[in-house]
Amino acid sequence: MSTDLGVEWNQTVFPADEVEDPSFIVEESIKAQRRALIGFKGSDRVDKSLLKLALEPTHAAISLEGEVTLYPRIGNLIEEYFAHGFTTALLVTNGLLPEVLSRIEREPSQLYVSVCAPDEETYRTVCRPLIPNGWGRLSETLEYLNSFSCPTAIRMTLAKGVNLRNPEGYAKLIDKANPTYLEPKAAMAVGYFIRRLPREAMPLHKDIREFAERLAELTGYQIIDEAEPSGVVLLSRLGKAKKLES
Repeated sequence: MSTDLGVEWNQTVFPADEVEDPSFIVEESIKAQRRALIGFKGSDRVDKSLLKLALEPTHAAISLEGEVTLYPRIGNLIEEYFAHGFTTALLVTNGLLPEVLSRIEREPSQLYVSVCAPDEETYRTVCRPLIPNGWGRLSETLEYLNSFSCPTAIRMTLAKGVNLRNPEGYAKLIDKANPTYLEPKAAMAVGYFIRRLPREAMPLHKDIREFAERLAELTGYQIIDEAEPSGVVLLSRLGKAKKLES
């Protein structure tokens, strides 16, 4: 999938010769975390107790490296993180492989589905899926979402003049999926964003807040939290967010 809001991703099939063992992936991800942080041991300005926690990670977000459900052993990977003592393993997907989610061996701690368009026309413009019938596949994923026992979330990364519009369309998708959470957030003018869109396309937090308030009116969800520096608002039908457990 290639998206105007993120990094180019043109792969639709995971090469068989690149399928690493889940245990190897988990162990190498822990090593990578430690390599990235170990230099902070030499700084007097670092809270050593927090650094110690960071060097022994117990939370995994399976995300960002293209579409993670292309990895054919994704359920085993989630299971392996728990086997290594992790307390949470989150999964983020663009929803183009509902058949993978329907047979996943182990549910994640929380499942996020990225929904970056309120209608098929906008979807084709913003997401430009390489997989045939991308909109239909996303719709199938949303219909299936309610069958998960773990908390689920619809994440909407929004840009002015692109997809920050038509809350009624998003509301219809939300009603179909009935997720635990809604997470409208501002597309940030960093990285690939500034190669594709003008900086003015980045919404202010008040824009996201107004959009969230309209979603609340349309869906019956309530705003339960927000983070202005990140340009994100959290909505749910719950009084407060669930505490994640393994």
